[in-house]
Amino acid sequence: MQFAVYTVRNPKVSPLVKYILFNYSLDSSDRTSVISYANNNICLGIVQGKKLNRTETGEISGTESSGISSYLSGMYLTPHCFLNQGLLDEICIDFSPLGFYKFSRMPVQTYIFDGDPLREILGAQAIHFFERIFEIADIQERGILIEELLLKRMDTYADPFLAEALACIHQRNGQLDLTTLTRQLNCSENKLLRAFKRHFDITPKEYIRIVRFRHSLHYLKTNTKEALTDIAYRSGYYDQSHFIREYHFFTHSSPKCMRENLISIEQEVMISVNS
Repeated sequence: MQFAVYTVRNPKVSPLVKYILFNYSLDSSDRTSVISYANNNICLGIVQGKKLNRTETGEISGTESSGISSYLSGMYLTPHCFLNQGLLDEICIDFSPLGFYKFSRMPVQTYIFDGDPLREILGAQAIHFFERIFEIADIQERGILIEELLLKRMDTYADPFLAEALACIHQRNGQLDLTTLTRQLNCSENKLLRAFKRHFDITPKEYIRIVRFRHSLHYLKTNTKEALTDIAYRSGYYDQSHFIREYHFFTHSSPKCMRENLISIEQEVMISVNS
C-alpha cells in the first residue's frame, strides 16, 4: 500500500484544507493494516470500487462495490485501524476544523458511512467529477483539479467565536486549560462546550488534548535524539507519567514504541503500518 500527500496551494483554499491524501494499492494480494491516531481534521473520503464500513471487530474495512462511494470521518480520540485487502484507490480531503463548514452544514460525527456525503458536501456533479479524477494516474494533476473544485464550492460561512477559540488553542499548541481558554474568550464553559459539541461532537477539553498530543507526535518523530522527558515538557505535559498516560490513551502504546514505529507521510500524516 502506498501514500501520497498533495499540499493545497491556493491561498483562499489552503487555510481550509490541510492536505489531500491519496491511499492506493496496485497489488491485488495486498493486505495492509494502517493505524491512525487522534486527529483534529475532518476527512471526506472518496473511494473507487469499494465501500468502507466498520467491521464487528472495530476495524474500518472495504467491501467491493461498483462505482464511487464516500464517507465522512470526524474527530476521535482512540487509535483507529484501517484494513485494506486487494486493490485500492482512495482520496481523502482533510479539512481544517472550521474549513469544513465553508463547504457543508452537515453535523460531524466520528464516522458517517451511510448516505452520500460527497454529494452533500461538494454538490450533485461531484460523482461525475471524481469518476474523471480516478481515470487520471498523476497524483499532482488530481490534486490540482480537486483544488480547483474546492475553490468553486466554498462559501463565506463564518463563526467568529469558534474561530477565536480554535486560534487560542492552536497558538498554544494545546498547552492551556479550560479556565485559561474561557478567560481569554470571556465566555462560560457551557458556551464553549455547546459550540464544540455542535460542530465537532467532542468537548473543548478533548480537542485541547488532541492538539497537544498531535504536536508531541511531531516532536517525537522529528527530534529523534531528544530525551523523551524533554519532549514531554516541551509538549506541555506535567511530567513523564502524564506523558506516558496520554500516549497509552491515544495510541495504546508507549512514547518509546511510537518513536520506533511511527511513519510520517511528508510531515503531514502520522500513522503506523503493518503489512
